[in-house]
Amino acid sequence: MTPLSTQFLYFALTVGIGLLIGVAFDLYRILRGLVQPGKIITNVGDLFFWLLVTILAFVLLIFGNRGEVRFYVFIGIAVGLLVYLNLLSKHIINAIVCFINLVKRIIELIKRAVAFLVMCVTYPIKIVYRALLLPVRFIKGCYLKAKKSLHKFKQHLRLSLYKKATGRRARRLKKKAARREARQRKLDARRKMKAARKAGRKQKGKKLLGLLRKILKGKP
Repeated sequence: MTPLSTQFLYFALTVGIGLLIGVAFDLYRILRGLVQPGKIITNVGDLFFWLLVTILAFVLLIFGNRGEVRFYVFIGIAVGLLVYLNLLSKHIINAIVCFINLVKRIIELIKRAVAFLVMCVTYPIKIVYRALLLPVRFIKGCYLKAKKSLHKFKQHLRLSLYKKATGRRARRLKKKAARREARQRKLDARRKMKAARKAGRKQKGKKLLGLLRKILKGKP
């Protein structure tokens, strides 16, 4: 038979297991509140949590009282869990929340410190980069202006050359047309002269024929 002192130690062990279950339950609740999963994931998470808690309690019982499961084991776990939930839960939750907030503040401070260090390192680099970039931008602007002016000059030159070429061509065409007109006038004048000569010859021939007829008829 197990001595009373040993049974009391086993009972205290079960009470401690109940307290550990309460702490684990509060940690799980805080984690669930931070993550805020859906209904299905919450149910699945609750199932896995209680399975893990059951396995952990059984392992502790194996190491504590060689895995003997008696009625006082369940009473001790229930007593430990009730004591924790009624007396220690609020304080533990507040301590965990304060610890989480402290960790958040520390992380935020670290982020700000890193951002400040990055700014201190990058700000001079930005200033130097902008200072070096100013002449580059100036040269680029001058190059673009010169390119634009050159493009306009090319367009103007092409336009002027085109105008000159079209003017020369127009002059050539005008000269050719004037030459053709002059030739045509000469030809017309020659034709008119030939026609006038023919007409004069015909008139002379008619006059001669008239005189010959008069002479032949014996008229003085």
